[in-house]
Amino acid sequence: MKYLFLLIIFIIIFSSCQPTINEKSISVDIGKISSLPPETLFTSARIIPLETTDSSLMAQIDKVLVHKKTIYLLDARQNIVFVFNDNGNFLFKINQKGRGPEEYNFLNDININPYEQTLELLDPMGNLLTFDTTGKFIAKVSLPKEIPAYHKFGYIDREHIAFCCEHNENILSIYSRTSGKITGKYIKNKKNCAIGLPSFYTYNDTTYLSRFLFDQVYCVSKEGPKIAYEWFIPGHDYDPLKTIPDYDRNNFQEFKEVVDNLPCTYYKNWQNQDYLYTVIQIKGKEDCINIFYEKPTGKSTVFDKLEKEISFVADYMDDSTAIGIIQSSEMANYQNLNILDTFSREIIKHYDDVTSNPYLIEYIFK
Repeated sequence: MKYLFLLIIFIIIFSSCQPTINEKSISVDIGKISSLPPETLFTSARIIPLETTDSSLMAQIDKVLVHKKTIYLLDARQNIVFVFNDNGNFLFKINQKGRGPEEYNFLNDININPYEQTLELLDPMGNLLTFDTTGKFIAKVSLPKEIPAYHKFGYIDREHIAFCCEHNENILSIYSRTSGKITGKYIKNKKNCAIGLPSFYTYNDTTYLSRFLFDQVYCVSKEGPKIAYEWFIPGHDYDPLKTIPDYDRNNFQEFKEVVDNLPCTYYKNWQNQDYLYTVIQIKGKEDCINIFYEKPTGKSTVFDKLEKEISFVADYMDDSTAIGIIQSSEMANYQNLNILDTFSREIIKHYDDVTSNPYLIEYIFK
């Protein structure tokens, strides 16, 4: 699972950022890691089979968005956005790769604009395309050329967008829709540690940024970033800037050796009304480690898998649900998930890992 993640992606707060925890540093002891009874966190789960047709066949899932019972999935390998209803029925796709006025070169990120209720697609070559939520093209904006590449984005407010790229001189840039200009550049790139891509998430109308490898999570406002909180794993704390050596980034063997020697790798972060969530990889351990930090109590739930050898990683999270992507090789294991509904068990029986799209699984929080 470690290399699957890698190959796919190859407290001080501004006054506008509402605090969600009492302390900036969150210390989590991962000395004893075991599987977790799913009912510890969840009441139920269901499989979402993504309809497979000639028009909806996916290569991979790089991002999951859910908006008004509609699922938007980014397939960056094909540069396509696939859209399904909440039962997995295929609705439409956006497949407009090209150099025309309504087209993009590549796709690195997608988001639902919460202010306009539109779908926006980010072309890393410096274009932001807007579609309505039925896939109809609305507009295409050329972003400032002073930024070499645009990899990920998040909304600060109706006017301002945060863009992030680990390859740029400054990792974070703030863009104004009104002026069409970059209004600020932040987080100096002291050393290129771009083993993985950064990511944004939004909670309570506030945008948060986390960088692959790094334990800090930033709150981003139009004035720039401030550390909202940071994870501390005793015995696994390190500075990626000092630990990662210079290496040939076009040599996968060297890349693999660097990754194998990282003490601790942070993949992603989420937050909802009850939890702060992160996924990490510890040197010498095959499975990812999930950490759910309970905000009201400060208690942490740490596990690698759910009971019965069921893998878990949240690729999307809100106040009520967590959604993950099921790997085809592990599909049969989900028959043993005791909180899975009866209909989902029947779905698993008919899964074909050769011809079927990936399946999603939705967990309902307690």
